[in-house]
Amino acid sequence: MQPVETRHGEGTSGFRLDVPLHDILTQPGSRTTVPPASQPQKLPDPVFPQYPELLGDDGLGPPMPPPKRHYKTDHITRAFRGWTAPWLKSRLLPGDFHPIIAYLFTEWKCNLDCHYCWAFDNRVKGMTEEIAKRSIDWLRDTGGGVLALMGGEPLLRPQFAHKVCYYAAKNGFWIYVPTNARLPRPQVTDWLADTGVATFNFAVDAVDEKRGLPKALAPIQSYFNYLIKKQYQYGYSVFFNVNICRNNMDDVRQLLTEIARDSERQANLHGCTAIRRYVLENPDHHKRAEMLVRMICREDGSRQFEVVSEDGWGGARKHVFPRLLEAEVEAARPDLRERSRITPENYSFEMAGTECVRGRLAYVIAIEPKTPNKYLARGRIFVDANEYAIIRVEGKPAKNPSFWVKSVHFVHDYDKSGSFWFPVSDRSVTDVRIFGATEMTIEYFDYAPNTSPLSASGTPGLRSFP
Repeated sequence: MQPVETRHGEGTSGFRLDVPLHDILTQPGSRTTVPPASQPQKLPDPVFPQYPELLGDDGLGPPMPPPKRHYKTDHITRAFRGWTAPWLKSRLLPGDFHPIIAYLFTEWKCNLDCHYCWAFDNRVKGMTEEIAKRSIDWLRDTGGGVLALMGGEPLLRPQFAHKVCYYAAKNGFWIYVPTNARLPRPQVTDWLADTGVATFNFAVDAVDEKRGLPKALAPIQSYFNYLIKKQYQYGYSVFFNVNICRNNMDDVRQLLTEIARDSERQANLHGCTAIRRYVLENPDHHKRAEMLVRMICREDGSRQFEVVSEDGWGGARKHVFPRLLEAEVEAARPDLRERSRITPENYSFEMAGTECVRGRLAYVIAIEPKTPNKYLARGRIFVDANEYAIIRVEGKPAKNPSFWVKSVHFVHDYDKSGSFWFPVSDRSVTDVRIFGATEMTIEYFDYAPNTSPLSASGTPGLRSFP
């Protein structure tokens, strides 16, 4: 094997790949010049939205996602046209040039600088509309079926990417879009998904930003959640692309296990109903109150409570229980829910060991809130070692709820019901000035996950393609 040639520039480290390849990629003179077309060509303006019924601000509303993918004939036809037909041509027709996958480098520039990547010279301009159109036309005439946008960052010019995907889809291509995830805000996701993009490659290397690894999940968690939810409506697929480095091994485990499993559970659950029993006790003052409620949890996470019965201490029934329910309804609002979830956007994580919880081995992870948010906590989470579901959370609120409250300590336990994990009990002790310690226990039972809104005619809201 020939040694890789490297060289150093003034004030810079060595190239991240061999010099000849670097020169081909970054020096315009070393690339073939394409003669201009006889008539100027531009990409057509996309028609948007083609499917207005699939637009949404949060990706959480109806139509609700099915428990598993249900592909229609149009989806199968598109995959056959993109993959199988070109492969068969390559095996049956004479000649050596029968492309199946084409990589269209629409951008050389990138908005991030990862230590392992060559795309860090932002002086190189991206592809023009004329070259993009002529490339797609030529690839179509050669029989290619799969078009993958490449870069740099392919979404650096989102309107341009929208035009490319729209034109390629109209020419029958199966389209693949990789991204470092900083730019696909919900509007851009809707633009590309509406054209017929088949797959998004979500490239993330770490949970939080690291030196040389700026592709982190925490800054773009909301974009990721939207992309995951909307895949069931538009019909595209999403997968992670992680570059494994010496300094991100813990992140890889967390990205590919805990976060991926949690996203799957969130996408597949359409809400539930349950019964809760609240018991409030103050031993110092010999006070006790109890309340039984029916909880309705909707698909978007919002909650509604119906009081079934109440008994005991009148002050608690009149002032404490109603405020508890009001606070939970507020915290579960779709616009506030992301601020309270245990995600990299809200917390920093540190591995603390392993413990056995109710007979199951669990990873113990210390959590530290990134902001003094009243919806967050400081403490530990216990993650099931087999299913990577949170089975216990313990700690104290990130922000003291009141001057009158000296301290609060809580333990939330979760257990599996069917294929989902639900809360089974909450225990908290609140030390209040003057009144002393008051213990609150919440028991959960009679869980009933909502069924999928599927009918015999098919899957509501799932995108069909021409």
